Amino acid sequence: MQKYEGFSVPDERIMFEIFEREPSEASPDEGFWCYEVTDDNGITLRFSFSLFERSVQTTILINGREIQTVCQEGAVSLIPVSERGNRGLRGKFQFGAETSTLEVRLIPEIKVNWSALLNEN
Repeated sequence: MQKYEGFSVPDERIMFEIFEREPSEASPDEGFWCYEVTDDNGITLRFSFSLFERSVQTTILINGREIQTVCQEGAVSLIPVSERGNRGLRGKFQFGAETSTLEVRLIPEIKVNWSALLNEN
């Protein structure tokens, strides 16, 4: 795991195991990595993160056409997930009273789920 000011992410070897490829773009000196993968259904996930800015961005493309982009700051962790035939990442974010989570599944197909809860206490 790499860690910078409260944001921990898997090292490059583990990220290679998750995405089964090298980053499509990387600038380690700037703390930036981007991975791009396409499933058998023609859905592409562009997943990037900035270690120093504590942010994660997901972009979904279908047949090369961008459908959705979500960017979230306040990243706390990215944790590899491998269970019941699924492989991917789970992210945790904290921004003020808001807690957000990200679940990325790559196998057997790409699925991205963002969720947020506000604590108004």
